[in-house]
Amino acid sequence: MSNSNLENSVGFTDKLKFFLSVLLFLSSFISFNILSDRSFYERLLVFVFFIVLSGILFVFSKLGRFLISFVKDSFFELKLMSWPQRKEALRMTLVVFVFAFSVSLFILIIDKCIEYLLYVVFLGWK
Repeated sequence: MSNSNLENSVGFTDKLKFFLSVLLFLSSFISFNILSDRSFYERLLVFVFFIVLSGILFVFSKLGRFLISFVKDSFFELKLMSWPQRKEALRMTLVVFVFAFSVSLFILIIDKCIEYLLYVVFLGWK
């Protein structure tokens, strides 16, 4: 499903459900901090209540269902991938580190050459 099809098919109520679910999720953290004078268990109960209510609204919104479906499909695709062996992954990581170090060394040398040309040759400051 393309993103443009999703945007065209999502109505105002689904957008409102999604927005309210995000708002309830954020308010769970805010309420946990605001109720600091209450006992920990009361604060935790309010926190869990807001999280559960947010989750219910999220699941019942079309955007939420789309996001859940996308995550499930992504994990399915990850299972289909062929991952490199440990030895091969370590070798590739070492190649990346050596390449990054050599590029940074090259940039350092170029920078010092430009600095020498600018300050010593052209300006005569050093």
